[in-house]
Amino acid sequence: MGNFNKNLPPYKLLPAAAICAGLLLPGLSHALFVEETNLKQETWLLPADSISIKFDVQVNPAQGELRFVLNKNDITALFKQREPRKYVYTGEDLALPSGSAELVVYLVDMQGGWQEINRLPVQVKTPFGFKESSVNSSVNLNISSELDNNYTGDAVAPERTKETDLVSQISMSTRAVSDDFQIQTNFNLVGVSNRPAALRFNEKGAAAEKLDLSDYLIQAGNEKHTFSLGHISYGTNRYLINSMGSRGLSYRGRFGDDNAFDFSVATMNGTSIVGFNNFTGLSNKDHRVSAATLGYELIEKRPGALRAELMYMDASILSLTNFDSGEIPDAETSTGLGLRVVGATDSGNLRGEVTLARSTYLNPNDPNLAQGLDIVEVTASTDNARYAEVFYEAYRSEADKNGRFYSVSATISHEYVDPLYKSIGSFSNADTQSNRGMLEFQLGAINLQLSNILSEDNVDNIETILKTKTDSDTASLSVPLKELLSDINEPNNWFPDFQFQYSQVHQYGANLPPSFDPNTHIPDQLSTSKTFGLVWTTQKFSIGYNFSVSEQDNRQPGRAEADFRNENKGVDINYRFTDRLDVTFGVVKVEAFDNENNLTTYDDNYSLGLNWRITDKLGLTANYSESMGDDSQLTAERDGITGQAQLNWQFEMPVSSRKKIPVQFFISYALQDNRNIDNVFNIQNNSKVWTINAGLNIRLF
Repeated sequence: MGNFNKNLPPYKLLPAAAICAGLLLPGLSHALFVEETNLKQETWLLPADSISIKFDVQVNPAQGELRFVLNKNDITALFKQREPRKYVYTGEDLALPSGSAELVVYLVDMQGGWQEINRLPVQVKTPFGFKESSVNSSVNLNISSELDNNYTGDAVAPERTKETDLVSQISMSTRAVSDDFQIQTNFNLVGVSNRPAALRFNEKGAAAEKLDLSDYLIQAGNEKHTFSLGHISYGTNRYLINSMGSRGLSYRGRFGDDNAFDFSVATMNGTSIVGFNNFTGLSNKDHRVSAATLGYELIEKRPGALRAELMYMDASILSLTNFDSGEIPDAETSTGLGLRVVGATDSGNLRGEVTLARSTYLNPNDPNLAQGLDIVEVTASTDNARYAEVFYEAYRSEADKNGRFYSVSATISHEYVDPLYKSIGSFSNADTQSNRGMLEFQLGAINLQLSNILSEDNVDNIETILKTKTDSDTASLSVPLKELLSDINEPNNWFPDFQFQYSQVHQYGANLPPSFDPNTHIPDQLSTSKTFGLVWTTQKFSIGYNFSVSEQDNRQPGRAEADFRNENKGVDINYRFTDRLDVTFGVVKVEAFDNENNLTTYDDNYSLGLNWRITDKLGLTANYSESMGDDSQLTAERDGITGQAQLNWQFEMPVSSRKKIPVQFFISYALQDNRNIDNVFNIQNNSKVWTINAGLNIRLF
């Protein structure tokens, strides 16, 4: 052993290791090895495939027998010896279970001792060829019932009282993954016992289904290409399509060696829909919104550094309402072309966006709305919109040990929208122009923001239309005095956190259209608002104080006295008696002065709240508020009381010896008692309502 070379490479030591290991296997002259197998870490089998394992020597029955264990199940009987040293499991006899598992090979000697020989990975695809698949579903039942009620005075009881309602929410999602492909689905259904609460009651009335499809989404693809069907959201151009959501079909793909190009296209229903009919959302070609976007990373090595997006949109909608809306809209068509360019420096201290759009919009003649009348035909209008924004962080320090830093940043933006601009896929304030600037200072723990917005309408300066200009200034300051004036390790709770906000808006007419009275028809109003806030916090309690003043100065020559002033004072106190019991108390006093009528209105509001976590499963919440009001001339008086208390209990309900389902139970009491007196017309209104409700939320699976 003195000549043993310690520097021999590992593969030359294997024979010696095999001999030593063989001494540990009873009845064998050397270790037993798997010489050949189709089970590899990178290999995926199908359920009907076979497993083959060939050992380096033949095991003599007198030496022991081989055992094959898969997922703790002994499947030795399913392995057949096809030739010396080779054992085969045939999936045609019994399909392999899908998923990832481990096959352990043992040698069991004559005395019953088990010796592990090897562990081999067994990875089996699903019958459809996927490496991974999962199905998840859930059913939630919400049962609510009004146990009792009382309506007195002028209170009017609703048509349905003391009823029990059931609402069910059913969800199912699947996921399947293959080598370079995956598919995901998600379906949500809503069922109700009370038909007027059905998803499409506004649309179908008494014919609305009580159980209906709320939304669904099917997505299939890989890292480069994705197809989506169902409730999709599309669009990044604020003037053509901006995150429009509806039921439809979309595709997104990336191209090029560095994925520098990307292309997306979507077509969807013109309004939001639910239900099983019109499953794709594309059944009516005259009621669709379609768009395509081509994106390009101009700096391929750094995605996001400079990106351009070119979008085309074509849309046509009929006078159909959304499923949850009662309005009757016009039929509309619009086509548009848009360009969006965004960029940022590597550090992110400079970012910008430019968006341009051109849209042709038309209200076509709609017989349903015309009702046989001779209506002047509307002509199509082609208009433009633009937006630009730049953010620049001029300075940013390194963060200190508390994560605080110093920075100065500025944001400027410009927006212009033509007078008749409109696109079906987004909402824009037409006939407007605005310029905005903002400065932000982060001075350690102190934050200061200043902003100004200048906007105007009637951008074409038409003499017969009033032009209104708005000049808006805002400022906000946040100062955590406790952090600044005391030791961070031993904070002084007497120092509060301070907040201040200021805004001033001057809106005025910038022209004098013919027939307008300059004394009363041309607006000129200056509004200001100042808000102060102080908050003291400790581990046991928090106290907040707010004081705000808002003033409206009417500067029209004929309405100079029509000014208003509001003062609002409030205190909020939260005290934690224990880790399970919190109590809150609040007072708000409001004074509103009407200078033109020499009238001051007073409103006082008091509130009390309780949050008691009695146990981990049982809790009680309660709120009580009282309001009182009158005015300096005693023209009106009002007072009211609102109360609510709710007990919540969470528990598990056994449905079998092995399964329990979670249940949440609540019972609540609500009270409203209001009194209003009009001393001018000698009218009094008194109403009092209380209700007791209970409910269950059951998650079946």
